[in-house]
Amino acid sequence: MGSLEIVVYGSPKALKRHRIFRVGGSLRAYDPSRGDKSDFIMQIIKCRPPEPLNGKLALSFKFYMPIPKCFPKRLRREGLDVPHVKKPDLDNLIKFCLDAMNNLIYRDDSQIYRIEAVKLYSEKPRTVIEIRGE
Repeated sequence: MGSLEIVVYGSPKALKRHRIFRVGGSLRAYDPSRGDKSDFIMQIIKCRPPEPLNGKLALSFKFYMPIPKCFPKRLRREGLDVPHVKKPDLDNLIKFCLDAMNNLIYRDDSQIYRIEAVKLYSEKPRTVIEIRGE
């Protein structure tokens, strides 16, 4: 297998913690990221392979975050690769993507042996995922 590149447009989303609440005498759980995941899946479904990938996988993530209005105009115009060092956390962005791609792009996220990731500001918020397999 070679490599597969997936681009998901829009502001990258972080995985939210599952919530548990009590209804009568029983506990119920729900996933607050469910809506965001379905939007993400709708964009990646056109890029998916006919069968989920097998074997060892290396993933590379580039999260392009929206530039805040208060950002200096010089940096906005130049489009420099300025690191994003605020919330959401990089690990939660990665977890969100891994959860959404599980059983769709690859069989299980245990196949992943390497992850590289970076968060940057950009005029065009998006997530770029490169999957390399052996």
